[in-house]
Amino acid sequence: MCACSQSIEDFRRQNIQRYSPLYNVKKYNPTRVRKVKGIVIKIGKNGGAAIGTRNFPGMLMLKIISEDKKEYEVELGPDLFIMTRHASFKAGQEVVIIGDVDEFDAYIIAERIYRKNSAIILRDPTGKPLWTSLYIR
Repeated sequence: MCACSQSIEDFRRQNIQRYSPLYNVKKYNPTRVRKVKGIVIKIGKNGGAAIGTRNFPGMLMLKIISEDKKEYEVELGPDLFIMTRHASFKAGQEVVIIGDVDEFDAYIIAERIYRKNSAIILRDPTGKPLWTSLYIR
């Protein structure tokens, strides 16, 4: 095997470890979980005139500004799953997000999100999305 083929295999192995093959989204890393409090400034779905392009179409995304004035893109889950949780979001709403904050301190994969009087659990503590049981039988 030539060195060129080896580096391609290494690249594939690294990407399999970093990205979920089911949805082609960044994989949840439980060692980077943090709590971020902020205000929603934008709500959108990927695949439209929304925030980000990393996820499959229909992924509900929030853009928030934290207490320390940092902007974050927040990946919640498929819009249909969020609707089953009777959740809605609006600009100006205060939220507290528990989730995997990426190495660039700009993108959060939410495990749970707290609003004024409610909590929405999106993933288990290992990061497995709760909606996978709805789509995979």
